[in-house]
This record gives sequence, structure tokens and C-alpha cells, in this order.
Amino acid sequence: MHYLQRAAENGNSDAQYELAVRMIREKKNPPETQQALQKWLFTAADNGHVGAMIFAADQLQTGSNGFRKSPTLAKEYYLKALQSTKSAILFKTTIAGRSISIKRSIIQKKIY
Repeated sequence: MHYLQRAAENGNSDAQYELAVRMIREKKNPPETQQALQKWLFTAADNGHVGAMIFAADQLQTGSNGFRKSPTLAKEYYLKALQSTKSAILFKTTIAGRSISIKRSIIQKKIY
């Protein structure tokens, strides 16, 4: 965890995203953890991490996990994710041993 934190602090968007994902897995996060989660998630998204853009947009759209509900800002992050690539699959990852693919068509449905 120490090296992940250092990589995030040094601007690695994958590490920033991973820190946010690990923090959100915790149940009943205290306010300081929620603030750190948001910091790393928005930093990764602003540094071009497509998964973070989509994750941030989802949280903003629903107001989950301590995020202030903001459909307008959620739409901005969804649009950034769509603009980041022309691929039909915007983002692939593995979470808890499951492979997840986020399709362009799913994100388009969320904003149009």
C-alpha cells in the first residue's frame, strides 16, 4: 500500500484510481476517507484515466459514497470518457476476480 500511495502522489493515474477503488471497498468510510477517495478519484479522472472518469460520473450521478449528487458534473465526466477513445469498449478491468468491460453504448445511454 505504501508504494501505491507513493506512485499516486507522483502522478500515476493507475495508482490514483487503484487507491480510490480500494477505499470505496471499505464499509462505512469515515469522512476523511471519503474525502481522500474523492481526491484520488477526481485526480485520476483529470489525469485521463477512463475508468476513473466513469467511476466518478457514476458516484456523482447517484450521490453515493459521500459524493455530492451532481448530474451535470456526472455528464461532463461521462462525455470525457466517451471522447477519450473511439473504441466500443471504453474500459476493461478486473475487480474481485471478475473481468469487467464498460461499453461505449452503456455510457451513451446514461447521458442521452
